[in-house]
Amino acid sequence: MNSSFMKPLVVLAVPGLYLFYKYNQYRRQQQERQRRKVTEKELLALNQKIDKLLQKLEEHEPDLAGSKDEECVICINAKAQMQTYPCGHKVVCRKCFVKTIQMAVSQRCLPLRCVICRTRILKLKQSTIM
Repeated sequence: MNSSFMKPLVVLAVPGLYLFYKYNQYRRQQQERQRRKVTEKELLALNQKIDKLLQKLEEHEPDLAGSKDEECVICINAKAQMQTYPCGHKVVCRKCFVKTIQMAVSQRCLPLRCVICRTRILKLKQSTIM
């Protein structure tokens, strides 16, 4: 091809590519903003559900620990009932665990981690009340 013919095409193509790049960048930013709005709404709804759960837990008397080994490491009053996996620690009562979830959600410190070893919590088990 003739180089004199290619030069105007290159001059026209470069700004077009740049505009295409900027447009795609703008679209990605808009999509990210929209995703964050949805996430914020979901987190707000989750916080409201947690508040309701805490109100219900306040209505009930906590199960008192029978020994030092059974007590919650946070409130040092109630019986530790929530066991985290994979680490297996059972050191927090239900109410304190829900408050821990609430704090993690409000501070965006997710995923949840064990209060003892900071291992990522993959599963929970609540011990039966005896």
